[in-house]
Amino acid sequence: MLRIHAVLLVGVFSVFTCVCAGGEEAIAKKRGLVPTWEVNHELACKAPSGPLDDASCDVEAVEKANREQLWGILEELTNTTYFRLMQINLQGKCNFWGKGLDDCNKTLPETDEEGDSEDIEGGGKKKKKACDLDLSNSPTVAAKKPVPAFDTPPPGLFGGGLPMGGFPPMPGQANVVDRTITQEEKASIKAMDDEKCNDATLPEFWLDMCRNIPTNSSDYVNLMLNPERWTGYNGSHVWNAIYHENCFEKMGDLEEMCYEERVLYRLLSGMHASINIHISLNYFPPSKGKREKWEPNLERFMQQFGTQPERLKNLHFAFVVLLRAFAKASPYLYNYPFHAGDAGEDEKVAKLVQRLLDSDVMGSCASVFEAFDETLMFKEGDEPSTLTTLKSQFKGVFHNISQVMDCISCQKCKLHGKIQLLGMGTALKILLLPEQLIAASLTRPELVALFNTLHKFSNAIQKVPELSAMYQAVQMSYKSSILEEATPRIAETPTSTPPPMSGGFASSGKAAPAYSQEHAGDLDAGVAAVAGAARSGSVGDGDEDALIDGLLDRDGDLLLLARHYAARSPARFVQHAVRYVRSSGSARPNSAASMMGQGEPVWDAIIIGGGLAGLSAALTMLDRGGRVVLLEKQGHLGGNSAWASSGVNAVDVNNTASGDSVDAFTADTVKGAGRGDNPLIPVLTSGSVDALAWLRGRLSEHLSLDLVGQLGGHSFPRTHRPSSGLAGSAMIFAIQKQLEKVLKDGSGRFELMKWTRASKLITEGGAVVGVEYDVYTAKEQTKPQSSGKLMGRNVLIATGG
Repeated sequence: MLRIHAVLLVGVFSVFTCVCAGGEEAIAKKRGLVPTWEVNHELACKAPSGPLDDASCDVEAVEKANREQLWGILEELTNTTYFRLMQINLQGKCNFWGKGLDDCNKTLPETDEEGDSEDIEGGGKKKKKACDLDLSNSPTVAAKKPVPAFDTPPPGLFGGGLPMGGFPPMPGQANVVDRTITQEEKASIKAMDDEKCNDATLPEFWLDMCRNIPTNSSDYVNLMLNPERWTGYNGSHVWNAIYHENCFEKMGDLEEMCYEERVLYRLLSGMHASINIHISLNYFPPSKGKREKWEPNLERFMQQFGTQPERLKNLHFAFVVLLRAFAKASPYLYNYPFHAGDAGEDEKVAKLVQRLLDSDVMGSCASVFEAFDETLMFKEGDEPSTLTTLKSQFKGVFHNISQVMDCISCQKCKLHGKIQLLGMGTALKILLLPEQLIAASLTRPELVALFNTLHKFSNAIQKVPELSAMYQAVQMSYKSSILEEATPRIAETPTSTPPPMSGGFASSGKAAPAYSQEHAGDLDAGVAAVAGAARSGSVGDGDEDALIDGLLDRDGDLLLLARHYAARSPARFVQHAVRYVRSSGSARPNSAASMMGQGEPVWDAIIIGGGLAGLSAALTMLDRGGRVVLLEKQGHLGGNSAWASSGVNAVDVNNTASGDSVDAFTADTVKGAGRGDNPLIPVLTSGSVDALAWLRGRLSEHLSLDLVGQLGGHSFPRTHRPSSGLAGSAMIFAIQKQLEKVLKDGSGRFELMKWTRASKLITEGGAVVGVEYDVYTAKEQTKPQSSGKLMGRNVLIATGG
């Protein structure tokens, strides 16, 4: 018998508790982020590590896959029109208690941020509550805004079946089918459907997994306008209701649970962790004279996760389960029509989804995509009656939890709670249904919820090291200030090289000044901020070296930045510090900072474009000992090259049995072009020999071009491709793995700058000597977050056509 124990609520009861009951005022007083001595000042978040329980991978594999492959793609996808517009019914009636137990009446402080108030009749502004949804710019069926033209899936693909016989109806009135159904007939159909969903022995039993999370709303909610963050709402009574009134029968330890119970427990605990991480990340709202944007509550984060790494492990587990469902549905998702009416963006969405599904991404992250085994659930070894009861209780618990979501009085909290529960329910439905039923079982809102929940879990995993580093920086700064007040000032020990406290790094190789208590807090906070950024992957190795060198050499400008930014906003400190070392003339010539030093260019090559051409050039120059920086305007590498599917046309001189030759390839190309005077034709054909040898040799660790075919226009088989996946994607992946080795070797010879667009070429005496650039983010691609310039001996433009 299924026993969903109360342990589910240990550390989970406040999933929707934005401020813990009874502690709201105390936490509000800490908005200055001044730590209290009740918190261990040496404490950093104990990072989860090692194997994930009930899954066949470890935390490190999940974080590596997320950091290097998955997070960037999911970040882009959820910013598109298709995935940011959600239909979900938020008007459901609470069946467990009356309205008013804890309505959300918090209002946002006065701020310059757009969208926090609305016009009312008679002039003035109506102040928005923190829990209110922002429905501005959200299309509705009621014609307030035009609704995007979301395409109906083709027959047999996520809903909608072909008529009997398998052919679509012919046009013309003679072939119109009268689809009139009486109320009695509708009742009969519903009864037949209910019978299937109520019979645990039938494969259709899981079809109604998400029935208590209705998506029959006429309004679309723009999720970009309603991010997950603090609202002041206390929802502990919601979780008390889940425990006392609905779902759980008795107390018990996690070890005593059966496999199915543990899966549901870890999913809900992972959802809890994700929600609380996002609330801690965006806790203190913008306020005039105090904050320009939402800022984190670091103590809240540490109180919940500092000594509870198992909660973060459950977040990783939930992420793995959703990825497994995504992989199982991949045959249907690959060609799914993600159409929202904008042809350009629709194509982008399709390519991003296909990029996630590419065999190379799934192959490199196989330990994550395949870590959860759904076949272990509801195994046939149990007695049929026991198995039937187990299935019924499992689904019943999920249905009860879904209904409790209607008792959340905060609209924003309800929105995000329902979306994530719908995403998990969709994943469970995919995993538990036979493959032949998946295509017809999913709806667009379920897909949108699945992708957004994947992104929420991915983003939460990405932000944990960042929040931990920020907390540590605050603690170190606060502790240093206490020591500074309690300890007499220590004079600096004279050295042969006085510290350059008014800008400029100390010369390389000379002694650094003695550690001064006056600047101890600034230095500690600055180093901690850089270390956190390096752990999260938000700063490259070259920039990390330059920043650490500057801080340890007591660069006055960097310490000034650290004093005002590092403790309170480590990410902004790193942003300004990187811009400083790249754009000022004070960067060391032997550091990885990307500027001219002592009259010599730092970079041997600046490459613009991270497609196949740019990546190949970068690896080739690095192999020859060069120093290379590569700019890519997207958050991932590959460009259009990643979608090349056919293969590489090249002459294999080692395969003498084929009869192919460079002359034959040239003749075929001239014939296809209809002209022979193009000087690039022999470059293509003769160069293909060395190109194929380079691909097979230099990239052999991760690339196998084991298939060869003869395509149209070729007189011999000479199109080489891998046996699985797209050829372009496979080559991109193989080069990327080699470049990652250089990034990690500590040499500083290679730097990769994603979300970076070249804006201008810098010329000197008729020669191109550098590049000006702008840095963007996945969420803000119209306004640059920072700008800078790079200097180099060579500039290679590999931006395609």
